[in-house]
Amino acid sequence: MPYTPPPLVQAPAAEVQYQPVQADSLRREAQAGADALLPQDPDVPKGGSVVGDKVKLDADFQDYDQDKQVFTARGNVRMEFQDSVLTADELQVDMKTRIAVALSAPNLVRLQRPEQQVEGSRLEYNFAKKEGVLFDARGLVNIKADDPEVKKARAQGQPSIFDAANSGAPTIQRGGLLRYTARRIYFTPKGWRGEDVRFTNDPFDPPELEIKTSRAEVTNIPGGKKKQQKLVTDPGVLVFDQSTTLPLPPFVSTISDQEDANPITVGYDAIDKGGLFYQYNFITEPNDNTTLRISPQFYLQRALGFGVTSNGYSFNNVVQNASPGVEGGFLNDFGVEGKLNLRHEGGQSTNVFASLSGLSFEDFTSRIRARAEHRIPVGNGGDTLSFNYAYRELLFNGVLGAQQVSQDVGVNFYSAFKVLGNTGIFFTYQGGINYLQAPSDQVGFLAPGPSNQNEASLARYQLVAYLGKEFTLYRPPQDTPATREFLRFTPSPITPSLKLVTSVLLNGALYSSGNSQGVVQGRVGIEGTVGQFAKDAFDYTNFNLAYFNGVLGGQSPFYFDRVPGVEGFSAGILQQIYGPFRAGVQVVFNRVPQGQGLCSIPVSIGDFCEADRWYTLRYDRRTYGISLNYSPVQQFGFLQLRVDDFNWGTAGSTTRITPQVQAGVTRR
Repeated sequence: MPYTPPPLVQAPAAEVQYQPVQADSLRREAQAGADALLPQDPDVPKGGSVVGDKVKLDADFQDYDQDKQVFTARGNVRMEFQDSVLTADELQVDMKTRIAVALSAPNLVRLQRPEQQVEGSRLEYNFAKKEGVLFDARGLVNIKADDPEVKKARAQGQPSIFDAANSGAPTIQRGGLLRYTARRIYFTPKGWRGEDVRFTNDPFDPPELEIKTSRAEVTNIPGGKKKQQKLVTDPGVLVFDQSTTLPLPPFVSTISDQEDANPITVGYDAIDKGGLFYQYNFITEPNDNTTLRISPQFYLQRALGFGVTSNGYSFNNVVQNASPGVEGGFLNDFGVEGKLNLRHEGGQSTNVFASLSGLSFEDFTSRIRARAEHRIPVGNGGDTLSFNYAYRELLFNGVLGAQQVSQDVGVNFYSAFKVLGNTGIFFTYQGGINYLQAPSDQVGFLAPGPSNQNEASLARYQLVAYLGKEFTLYRPPQDTPATREFLRFTPSPITPSLKLVTSVLLNGALYSSGNSQGVVQGRVGIEGTVGQFAKDAFDYTNFNLAYFNGVLGGQSPFYFDRVPGVEGFSAGILQQIYGPFRAGVQVVFNRVPQGQGLCSIPVSIGDFCEADRWYTLRYDRRTYGISLNYSPVQQFGFLQLRVDDFNWGTAGSTTRITPQVQAGVTRR
């Protein structure tokens, strides 16, 4: 007859008959391995409450020492306690210390909990406190977007290479699924720390990319609607294709469906940094609600004596140059950026960004840019109320080029993207009141300011609405399968498609000077993908073409949000050349009235002036990629390392692209 455990242990529901010889054999084997089932690791805590909870045990053989309150199980062992499930070949549980020791050979010990799935060769586990040590461990860091639309978009393949509403910045997918192995991990309900750890974001073996480090720690980040985990590592190496290695400094990464910062940034900024620069991102989280990134910068081109001194393309030359060349001494060959994120109760957050281009105190106020924002959720639908302050913020306003807002104090409301019933029409809206100091030509309100032109200080009252709808023109009945054949150069299978994209933007602004500016702008375009990016050459073409036009009334007194014209077009293409190499270009042109000298950028087609242009050269593999992106119009570029599921490669977090102003609306 099966053995009946003590009251805290629930016996198997079904009885199993054993032959006496078999039971005696199992008892002798268990006694021989008794020493191996004793706790050995001092890090595993003892004790803990199990009052009111039951431990359910199922195994081929069970034995209980009532004096020591220790039970032993062997053969197909399964133990359940609260939300934890442990499976092994051998198990010994001390009910006094609450420590379970599990072994498996040739199989693995497996521990499953809602926030963890791990397995290894030996486990020492306090099931009451849910803390333990696992040897020869392997498992998953699995953080995926909860939004079904995000999952659907990933399954359908890569989006357009450029966000048409952002005229330049490449769109990168983000995820959160990492496999790992470790010689030893110590885990708690909050996460785990490991020794001799190897991570990979590749679902296939052998992995084409690995991170190897002597020590790593993964911690669950509490709060919020989406799961997040923080990864902290000691110095290590990136291993490509099991052969090529790249040294990797210590870093902190947030594993989620949100963007995160690369440890290293290489970029080009002609306006503030004198050209080519190098940046290292130190990220620290002193507590669960605070993230601080300090990014020292070295201005390589300026230090070598041939730095660029440029105001960029700017109508009326209103941008004050923050790149003082070599006059400030060697200290001006260095700079620093800082970003502070504070997360408060109720979903509120505070974000502070500051940049100092040159470390000398000479002309200090002409080289600092800063922005602070406090965001408060409104309701449960994703709407947000924002309070902000900015100093010397640089913006880019299409054909009017780079513009500067010297002071900006305001409160703004932003709605979440919403869908109108079953129509497929999505919309969003925003409204705000801002007190602005910026270059202007408004007579009667001008005074000297931080820029090299007269400035006006005015209040602006603005309302904006945006509606859009997409129509699928072509898509094959079957999506491209997620097999290794179709994942050579992309993390998600690419399905050929063609769609029609339509949108309407409404923007109305009133100024305390009495001026007003109103815009109604419609856009229609096509976006398509040809090929599956699986063959060696010319198996991928992504393209987009759009035309926009509308009605414009009035004129802003400021340059930074002035709308010179509402008619224009955009076009872009990204083409596979050979293997993982792709090249692309995206352009935007606006039609402006003749004879007004509004074209600050010296490229035009008839009445149409160039508003923006981006070049990109990309090398993409399944798990990583490198891209070179450059805009001669904005005189800005960056070299970007993409490592999927670490979320590295989102330009907004490592290289701060200048906020864009389109049809009088600032997009960050």
